[in-house]
Amino acid sequence: NDILQWLIDEKQESSTRQLTLRVLTINFASIHSTTNTVTQALYNLAAYPQYVGPLREEVDAIIREHGWTKEAIASMRKVDSFLAETQRLEGVLTSSVQRKAMKDLTLSDGTFVPKGTHLCVPTYVVHRDSAVYDNPGVFNPFRFSQINDDEDASARHQMVGVTQDYFPFGFGKHAWYGCTHL
Repeated sequence: NDILQWLIDEKQESSTRQLTLRVLTINFASIHSTTNTVTQALYNLAAYPQYVGPLREEVDAIIREHGWTKEAIASMRKVDSFLAETQRLEGVLTSSVQRKAMKDLTLSDGTFVPKGTHLCVPTYVVHRDSAVYDNPGVFNPFRFSQINDDEDASARHQMVGVTQDYFPFGFGKHAWYGCTHL
């Protein structure tokens, strides 16, 4: 039950060449986006050393209690928020949620989108919108953990979560968590 099997089951990409190209594309996308996020997070730690202590304290406390488990990692809300904020400001995408209109479409506000039109959302602009984020140009590493505290909605604002205001992995049924939208 993996991406290769899903592609085979869909029968849209069934030749060895098609499957190989798709898997290579997926590998490239997942490797470079992960590498970029980790690199940018390390730059942010170097630029803002005052956050090393609180992050280390959180990790030490959780690991002491739960060990190195998936559940422990999911409990690291400050670390998760630090990474989500890094992606918000330093993500690899300037646009995402790329779609093609398969038929003529009229949106609820009356905007007409002709069949064949390619659309996307300006991720860079939305992630820096002052109507969405307080002080959007300022690196606030605990921004998302504070939202979770305020709303008691920890899963919604995790790094791999997507909302209408935070979508480094796309949005909707085609969002690809953990790798940039292809």
